[in-house]
Amino acid sequence: MIHGIHSNKPSFKSVHFDQGLNVIIAERQDESDKIKTINSRGKSTLISIINFCLGSNSSRSGLCIDALDGWKFTIDITLFENRVKVTRAVSYSNKFVIEGSTKSWPFSTELDEETAKHFLTLEKWKQLLGLALFNIPETSNLSIRSALSYFLRSGNDAYSQPLKFYSSQSNSAANIYNAFLIGLDPQHAADWVKLHKQNKALKALETAIKEDVYESESELEKQKADAESELQKSRTLLSNFTVHEKYKDIQIKANNLTRELHSLVNESMTDKQKLEYYEEATSEEKPPEQKKLESVYKEIGLIFPNSIKKTLEEALVFHETIIQNRSSFLSLEIEIIKNEIRERERLITTLTDMKSECMKVLSTHGALEEYSLIQEENTKLVQKLENISHNIKEIRNRSEKRQEIKFSKIELNKTATLDYVEKKNLIDQAISLFNEIVGSLYKKSGEFSIDISNKGYHFEIDIAGSSGGGIGKMRVFCYDLMIICMQSILERHINFLIHDSIIFEGVDDRQVAHAIEQASKKSTEHNFQYIMTINSDMVPYNDFSENFDFDKYIKLRLTDDEEFGCLLGITY
Repeated sequence: MIHGIHSNKPSFKSVHFDQGLNVIIAERQDESDKIKTINSRGKSTLISIINFCLGSNSSRSGLCIDALDGWKFTIDITLFENRVKVTRAVSYSNKFVIEGSTKSWPFSTELDEETAKHFLTLEKWKQLLGLALFNIPETSNLSIRSALSYFLRSGNDAYSQPLKFYSSQSNSAANIYNAFLIGLDPQHAADWVKLHKQNKALKALETAIKEDVYESESELEKQKADAESELQKSRTLLSNFTVHEKYKDIQIKANNLTRELHSLVNESMTDKQKLEYYEEATSEEKPPEQKKLESVYKEIGLIFPNSIKKTLEEALVFHETIIQNRSSFLSLEIEIIKNEIRERERLITTLTDMKSECMKVLSTHGALEEYSLIQEENTKLVQKLENISHNIKEIRNRSEKRQEIKFSKIELNKTATLDYVEKKNLIDQAISLFNEIVGSLYKKSGEFSIDISNKGYHFEIDIAGSSGGGIGKMRVFCYDLMIICMQSILERHINFLIHDSIIFEGVDDRQVAHAIEQASKKSTEHNFQYIMTINSDMVPYNDFSENFDFDKYIKLRLTDDEEFGCLLGITY
């Protein structure tokens, strides 16, 4: 039971709830002033706050805005027979601070050492609500928030279809929760969803193969053969690969030796060219003969006197001396170059041997990085081969899978039918309740049926003439009122149903009056709270039964008096 809603801000209008009917009403203070609106007074905000305190997604609550920074909201609620106050801050929405005894709770709260207050995280709080309200164990695939959304519809879209709490909710997901809320085994509905997905995937595979979108078995077999060949080469390379811990150092040394050898060879080539030039110069360097020189000059008519002959002889001797000195110099240079070439050749031989040793190591070993790359490629090839093999197996197992799905459907239908028969009494009670509620509104029976087909549970809800918007909203009302009554019959502890004024929009005044009276009646019979919001101009006072006092159920009055009259006490 929800006892009240509070806030840490004094401007907030706290509200207290009782068992049975509880009304939040927005009133116009001056009935003559029709310009002022009584919308946006906080009716829907109150429902959002209750939802927020019960673990809704904070980002979609509409409360996480700058104007509410620093605000905290508290729900006063009884869970596991312990009345507690649970506070959730807008700014720290993952923590729920607990005040009050929790001795009967199935697990302990955590202690915030800084504030010395006990709390639960969002996930733990939702887990607790699942156990406390619906007996949903932690291992269940059911979502507490989805189940709770049928009792706390939020927004216009939530009131469009009785079997869904938002219009785009899938039929399969809706079937799971509606089966659960009626008392049938929701696992059967979940299994139908699973089989439907498997069958859909199988048909998609067959279509893709026919249209050449997906590889055929023969194409996959060729890919498999290629992948196996690549993998074998990779494994051979890995098995023969020897890692040398100093591979990189040796590789650097070999590169340095190569550069040094290139330099030495180039130097030797330069010296050999110089040696060849010097040797040619030595062999060609000879002084001219004196008699030949005299004969040449005589032939051209020049006769040298004795004095000149003497000077010529001296010049020849000087020239011969120069040539001898040059020959001696060249001979010495030749010997030096030859020695340098011989020393360099010995060094080249030594360095070549050293490089050869390095290359032997490099040719028989590898670096760790290289080994890791080969190993990584090998892993990718293994995964590729596994994927191809899996796809081949999927294609080969199509027939077997088709039979398996068919057999599973037959077995599921048998099990679900047995569950349906065993719980026929619950189903009959649900149908009877729905018809009774519809009858109280429209003086005619409604149509609520549950069947089992090859596709799973099939729910049908209708009210004769329900094509109009008003009657459509009443389909939601009648269904919601029926399932909250069923929770009492199923001995679950969800004991509140909350409706926004949206549910009465477009509904005839007589039906609004009958709906409110029926909610009051059923909430007393089945021991739950019916919390509703409404605008004062929507209240059908003239259509209520004579002994029904609507105003006594009003728990909070909101007005059109600017900030003071709204729920939060502020405008934003």
